[in-house]
Order: sequence, then structure tokens, then C-alpha cells
Amino acid sequence: MKHRILYTLFLATLIALGYGNSGGRASQAGDGNTGAPGESQVCANCHSGGSMTVAAAISLQDADGQPVAQYTPGEQYALTVSVDVTAGAAAAYGFQLVGLRNSDQATLDGFSEGAANVKFAQAMGRNYAEHNGVLSVPTFEMQWTAPAEGTGDVTLYAAVTGVNGNGQNSGDAGDNTSLTLSENTTSSVPPVAGLEAMTVLGNPVRSGDIRLAVTTTRPIIGRVALVSMYGHVVATRQVQLGTGSSTLTLPARALPSGTYFVVLRGEEGVSTRRVVVE
Repeated sequence: MKHRILYTLFLATLIALGYGNSGGRASQAGDGNTGAPGESQVCANCHSGGSMTVAAAISLQDADGQPVAQYTPGEQYALTVSVDVTAGAAAAYGFQLVGLRNSDQATLDGFSEGAANVKFAQAMGRNYAEHNGVLSVPTFEMQWTAPAEGTGDVTLYAAVTGVNGNGQNSGDAGDNTSLTLSENTTSSVPPVAGLEAMTVLGNPVRSGDIRLAVTTTRPIIGRVALVSMYGHVVATRQVQLGTGSSTLTLPARALPSGTYFVVLRGEEGVSTRRVVVE
């Protein structure tokens, strides 16, 4: 048993040594390595030299869990940076992310509610999201609130690493990518036609199901979904509502605590309500 414990500690130490910036480059070195304009290098400049290869990806989803290529000013989105190991094997993963306005490379704000493996830091006058320690999870999830109206096109830049834990940077792998988003200058999606009111009963929800009190001025046929703050659809059901008042339920007993969105999509329009599960 003693030897097993010593071996586990030894392995953990190797992994930590193999990831010299285990707390993130912005936090530990005051540097950005995402490949954004104005940065001197990317993570792959140091984490390289072996047979391992990784691919970086950025995804942005709206409150309905749908991927988006445009942002609506002031709206909140689920933002995920992921690491895909395409060759070899990784013992741990890292990332760094920054957002810039295309017109003048000004930094964007709005990163929040990061998962346990995500933290936020400032470096080089910019706002970064990056890994929080040495972790074996290859996805990094957070919320992003889009900038104000008139910002124009913006770009999210991300770099990722996969490390092998050999005590050095050699044999690791890195990659970087970017996602350019245009500003949605058209009117926002209208609420569900015929929906007069939709209220979450007992918000925050501490036990049992999520219950919605709904009032309509005409029949509505559509679908209601429960979406996590990271854009994952955790429950969904078809609905057929008559005119007047009714109650809808969505299962919540097995859900982790956190913020969710109830999304009602009708034949015309979409309506969303925020709910907290404790």
C-alpha cells in the first residue's frame, strides 16, 4: 500500500513538472500565447517534439443549445474550448483564450461562470480565460456575454496543449485556432406568438421538478427544453398548449446544482427563462 501511494505521488509530480505553467500563462507569466495579434508565441512553440498531436476547437451556443456564428449584443452564450488528441496520448490538458475586437484589437470582456478547470486573468492589458491547474479533462466550459451594440466583428483566439507528464515540454503537443463572429444587427428573435406569461414556480428550485406556469392567448404547439449554462440540453419534451393557463414540468431531481435555461420554442418565436437549481 505504501509503495502504491508513493508511486501515485511520483506520477502526479511528473505530470505537474511536465506542465510548467499549470496555473495558466497569463496568471503565472503575465503572457498570452493564443496566437492573437500582438502575442509573441503560441503554446506549441514549447510543447512539441513528439509523436502526439492535438487539435483545438472553439464552440459557441445560444440559450437553446444551438451553435452560432453571429452574436447578439448583450446576449449570454455557452462557450467551450476543447482539445482533441489526434495521435498519441495525453496525461493532462491546458488552454488559453482571449477575445478581441477586429477593428482595433481592443480586448473583450464578458467571460464568467467558468467550470472548475477554468479561471480568468489579465495580462498584456487583455482579459484571458485559461486552465486552472493540471487536469485530465479535455474540455473547458464557461459563459460569455456578447459586447455592446456597435462593437462589430470580434474574434476569439484559443491555444490548447496536451502534455505527457514526462517532466519536460518535449513530447507534448499544442495547437491554436480562432473563431470570428459578426454582430447580429437585425432584430432579435421574437417571443413565442400567443405566449402571455411564463413563470418558473419556486425559483430557485430546491427539490422535485421544474414547474412552469404558462398563460396563452391562443393554442401553442412546440417544444420546451432545459439547457445548462454550458449549452447542454439536459431535458426536452413536446408541448401542446391550449388557450388559457396551464402548468409544464421538466425533471430536475438528478440535476447538478447550477444555472439553467428553460427554452420554449413555438411555431413562431422563442421564449427563455432562467432557473437556478440548488
